[in-house]
Amino acid sequence: IIIGWDYTHKTTDGGNTWYIPNSKFFLDAGLYFINNEVGFAFGYHLEKTTDLGENWIEVGPEGHRAISDIEFVND
Repeated sequence: IIIGWDYTHKTTDGGNTWYIPNSKFFLDAGLYFINNEVGFAFGYHLEKTTDLGENWIEVGPEGHRAISDIEFVND
């Protein structure tokens, strides 16, 4: 998965082909996966995927504060 200024692209074949998954990222700062399916993207908002980045949902926090880092205690 690549997250850029105004796009998200995903590959499932080692980078031979890329497509745009169901996401609405914009200027995200980081991307962390806690296992083979669940991941979080953060920056101007926090989004979560449970299907390897195919679909994303916004999970908070509300407002316009930028998130610069996240850490996980457990899954």
